[in-house]
Amino acid sequence: MKQSTLSNLETKSLKKGQISFTGSSNPANKPEIKGTTIKLPNGKTQVINNIVEWYDKATDWRVTGKSFWYINSLTEEDGLKAKIWGKAEIIVDGENIDDKSRGRWELSWFGWITPKEDPPYNEKSPFSIVAEAVGIGKEGEVKDLVAKWTYTFDSEIGFYYNTEGFIQKKD
Repeated sequence: MKQSTLSNLETKSLKKGQISFTGSSNPANKPEIKGTTIKLPNGKTQVINNIVEWYDKATDWRVTGKSFWYINSLTEEDGLKAKIWGKAEIIVDGENIDDKSRGRWELSWFGWITPKEDPPYNEKSPFSIVAEAVGIGKEGEVKDLVAKWTYTFDSEIGFYYNTEGFIQKKD
């Protein structure tokens, strides 16, 4: 079954008042697992409360800034396929980190880590991640806006996410 993403649903038919954007999300430091890791009796592994910092840069300044990701995951017994979900926030700086924050987004998101080859997997096995996020502007110049993102990661291309989505006024 093909996974639905924003790239093949909403962004193909933007509604009046929606502004699309593209961009990338790059790690601010080396991401590492800082949360709690639990090996479950069924062979799966759960990670809760992992926090990582990235920098989102987009064609629309309103979704550009430091991003903090609060990550949970459930990895299958195979060691690579995983469901991921959590919350995030983006502190809007409009590409000028010396400015005070121009706003703050709160996001909820979910996604999947999918291997690109057959098992057995190891730390060098190629994989992709697709995550969908919905955000509400909570402060500053983005207050009362709504945005939707698709984050796409391909380990064979590089250690960053491509992003695409749209912004609109909250209904």
